[in-house]
Amino acid sequence: MFLSERVETIRLALLSLYPLPFTESPGATKEEAFRHWCVRFAQQLAYSEPAQGWGVKRADSSRPISKDTICRQLGGRLYIWDLFTGVGSAHTVAVERPESQDVTGQYFDAEASVAADSLHDRFPPAAGAHEPPSPAELADALSALAARVAALEAWARSREE
Repeated sequence: MFLSERVETIRLALLSLYPLPFTESPGATKEEAFRHWCVRFAQQLAYSEPAQGWGVKRADSSRPISKDTICRQLGGRLYIWDLFTGVGSAHTVAVERPESQDVTGQYFDAEASVAADSLHDRFPPAAGAHEPPSPAELADALSALAARVAALEAWARSREE
C-alpha cells in the first residue's frame, strides 16, 4: 500500500521545511539527522492523522529508532514505509513513492510516537478526528450504559404488572 495523498503532502511539506544532509559523508551525524526527521514526520502524522497508528519503529526494543522509515500499526500488523535509500552512504535519496512492507514482530516505539505539530497547524486533524477513549473512559461509559439499561428494564417490568 502507498502513502495517502494527504500523508504524501505532509511528507513533502516537511522535506521542504526541514532540509536533510543528502550529500553529507556517511556517519553517525548524518544518520541521526535522518532519524530525527523520521521521528518528526511520524509525530506530525500522529498529530494530523490521530488514532491512525502512525509512529516509528525499532528492529527490537534495544535497537535505535529507524533512520529511514515511518511505520503504522493496523489490525495487529506493523507496516513500514522506506522513505530514504542510502542513508549510510554519501548519496542519499528520498524514495519517490514509498510502498509499505509488513514488519510485524519488530518494535513499535509508542514513547517516540507522540503527536507533535512541526508544521504550525498547516495540517490540522480532520474534523471529527479524535483520539480513542482511554480504558478508564470506556469503563465509565459502560457503567453509565449498564445503569441506564437496568433502569429501562426495571421500568419495562413495572409496566408489565
